[in-house]
Amino acid sequence: MGVSRSGELAIALRNGHLARAPVAGGAPRELLDNVVAADWSPDGSQLAVARFENGKFRLEYPVGNVLYETIGIVMHMRISPQGDAIAFMDHPLQGDDRGSVAVVDLKGNKRTLTHEWAGEQGLAWSPDGNEVWFTAALDEDWHRNLYAVSRSGRQRLVLRSPAALNLEDIAPDGRVLLRRDERRYEVAVRQLGGEARLLSWLQIMEAVSVSRDGQYAVIYESGSETNYRVYLAKLDGSPATLLGSGVANGISPDNKWVASILPSDTTKVLLLPTGIGQTKTVTAPNFHYRDASWANDGRTLVVRASESDRPLRFWVQDVAGGSPRAITPEGVGSLFVTVNHSDYVCARDSTGKVQLYPIDGGKPKVITAVSDSDRVIGGSPSAEVLYLTPDTSAVPLQILKLNLATGLRQPFVNVSPADPAGIVALFPPIFTADEKRYVDTQVRAFSVLYVATGLK
Repeated sequence: MGVSRSGELAIALRNGHLARAPVAGGAPRELLDNVVAADWSPDGSQLAVARFENGKFRLEYPVGNVLYETIGIVMHMRISPQGDAIAFMDHPLQGDDRGSVAVVDLKGNKRTLTHEWAGEQGLAWSPDGNEVWFTAALDEDWHRNLYAVSRSGRQRLVLRSPAALNLEDIAPDGRVLLRRDERRYEVAVRQLGGEARLLSWLQIMEAVSVSRDGQYAVIYESGSETNYRVYLAKLDGSPATLLGSGVANGISPDNKWVASILPSDTTKVLLLPTGIGQTKTVTAPNFHYRDASWANDGRTLVVRASESDRPLRFWVQDVAGGSPRAITPEGVGSLFVTVNHSDYVCARDSTGKVQLYPIDGGKPKVITAVSDSDRVIGGSPSAEVLYLTPDTSAVPLQILKLNLATGLRQPFVNVSPADPAGIVALFPPIFTADEKRYVDTQVRAFSVLYVATGLK
C-alpha cells in the first residue's frame, strides 16, 4: 500500500489486515484490520489509513485521528510531498470504481476536485505537490486516460490512451509508473464436482443471486451505460433476458421481480418485472440504499441502507409501502442469509462475534464456531448450515460447511477456474438450494507495466 523513505512497506495481508514490514526482509508486524488503503508521511514516521469502522469508511491521519468519513469508500489515498494534505478517490458506492478525486487537509476540510468519473483507478501527487495526477474513464468504454488536477480544481489531460491505464506512482524526477490493464469479470455456473459453463458474454459482468428454485441467476453488466444493466439468465445456458437498469440485487421467491438500485439515484429500490408488468419503486424519506434482498414471504425486502447519512445498517421494508424497520444496530451489517427456512442478517458485532439477527426482530443468535479470519458467504435454506471461507483471497477458494447445531466444520467444495491464466480473484459462490450447482464470478486480468518519461 505504501513505501516509506526509511525502507518500510505498508502491506495488506488477507482479509484487510494492515502490516508493516522492512524492505530488507523479515516477518510483517500487524497493525490494524479492515484497512483498504494506506500511505506513509513524507518523513516515514506516520501512517494515513482508510478503514471500515462503525459502519463507515474513515480516512485517518495519523491513525485514530478522523479527517473524513463516508458511507461510500475511500481508495488510492496519497499524502502530499509537503505533508499538508491527502488526496484520494471518493467512491459513493462500495465495490464500484465510479467516483471523483478529492483532497482533505489536516484539519479535516475536504474538497472535491473533479466531477464524477465512470471509473477511476490510480492516483499520485506531482513531485512539486501542486497537482494530483490520476487515471480515469469519462464514460463506459473503460479507456482510462491520465489526467492532472490542481489543488484549486483546474483539470487537464496529460496522456490519452486507447486502453485502461492505471497510475501506480510518480518518482521525484518525474518518471511515471503506469500499468495497462485488460480485465474481465466472468460469470460461470458449475455442477458440484463437474464442469463449468459461462453465463456472461460482456467484459464486466457479475452474479448477485440465484432463484430459490435453481432455474435462474441474476447478473448485471457495468460496462455499457451509466446506470448499468440487469439480466435474468437461465442456468441451462439459454440466452439471458435484459430486465432494465441498475446494480442487480435479489430475485423474488416467485421469480417475478428482481430488485435493482441505480448508481445515479440510491434513494430508491427498483422492482424490475421478469415478465409482463411495469417497474415498481420502493423508497422512504432520507434513505439511501446499497443492497436489497427478498425475504421468504415475498412481500418484504431486506435492505442495507443509510438514514440521513448515518452509518449503514440492515432494515426490513414492505414492498407495498411503509417505513423501514431496523434489524441490526448502526454500523453492524454484513449479509442476508436464509438458514433452515428462516431469514437472518449475518454480521460481526463490535466485539468481533458473528451473530444471526432474525429479520422478525427476535434476539440474535451468537455463532461461536466462526474464527476471526472466516467470512460467512451464505446459508442453506433447508438445513442448519452456514457456508464460509477461511481466506477470501485464495485461489482455489475453499468453501466449508458449518453445522450450527453441532459446531462441526467440514470441507464442502473448492472453487477453481478451469483456465487459471490471469485469475486474480474469485468471488464467493452462490449455491442453489439443492446444493447441486453454484454460480460464481471470476476476475481475469492481464497487465503490462511501463515507465513513462517526458510527461508534463
